[in-house]
Amino acid sequence: MSNDRGTLGGFGFNTTSGVQMGGGFGFNKRAGGTPDPAIANVYSILFDGVDEYVNCGNSLTIKPETGMTVSCWVKPRRWAWLNPGGALDHSEFLVGNIAVGGWGLYIQFAGTQNTPTTTIIWKMKVNGPTPGGGGSPGYVQAEIPSAIARTFTSWVFLVAAFDGDELRLTFTDTTGVVGSQTYTTATEISTYTVYSTSPTYSGVDVLIGADPINNPGGVSGDSPAADFLNGYLDEVGIWDIGLGEEAVASLYNVGVPTNLGVNINDYTQSSNLQGWWRNGDTGGQSEYPSIEDYSTNTNDGLMHNMESSDINTNTP
Repeated sequence: MSNDRGTLGGFGFNTTSGVQMGGGFGFNKRAGGTPDPAIANVYSILFDGVDEYVNCGNSLTIKPETGMTVSCWVKPRRWAWLNPGGALDHSEFLVGNIAVGGWGLYIQFAGTQNTPTTTIIWKMKVNGPTPGGGGSPGYVQAEIPSAIARTFTSWVFLVAAFDGDELRLTFTDTTGVVGSQTYTTATEISTYTVYSTSPTYSGVDVLIGADPINNPGGVSGDSPAADFLNGYLDEVGIWDIGLGEEAVASLYNVGVPTNLGVNINDYTQSSNLQGWWRNGDTGGQSEYPSIEDYSTNTNDGLMHNMESSDINTNTP
């Protein structure tokens, strides 16, 4: 296998580091390394899939326009979800505000009773024509297909990035298997920005564990929610730049959540970190109901319809 370094759109990759892309989806085993011991990851949040979520407000610092990355560790109640009767299709959001023309990272459960599906989706509305969009702003998305997602059995590290040229979704499971999928078309989506001219996007909140429906008054913290996560979520980060594969490899940190606020190995973009919610660390249940933003900003999250016991010790 070659050590030649190449680029695909705006992202660099190295064929020995694990990600292999030939115009579609690839995965491989990533080489090991030394974990960063700088932080202790003791807690995560368990969401009930009914009405629980964390509202992080509508600051523009966590709604970048020209480039962005969202990362998190997730473990839903069941990756190999069943669909009794084939009538329980639904989406469970990890982070986002896609319903109002923004972006979202979520798990889509669908299919039939005999062939249920689990698809992880990174979706965004952009200011520019997309295939079939007739010249109007449209949606682009990258997916981790069901054939891969339904093989997961525990925690998975997800990184969803957008650099103005590409939309890219990368996973790494607890065994070190890594894969990615990139949005590509005959015409690149070059120099696109998030659909920030949408009036609802500017006022709607960023939610963890759900998707906001709207926010008519535009008051930060007031967005109602839908599409709730049923499972565990930990160490959520948002950057105002699209991180490349080498930075993502360093963030994975051999399966040990790392300090997003400090540069480590090929991760040199800590100054671009705009939000970092550790979901219970460092104080545990005493943090309730506030989930502190550990970036240099103050976009603290507020737990809705939750209890202190939802902060638990099941972690990556």
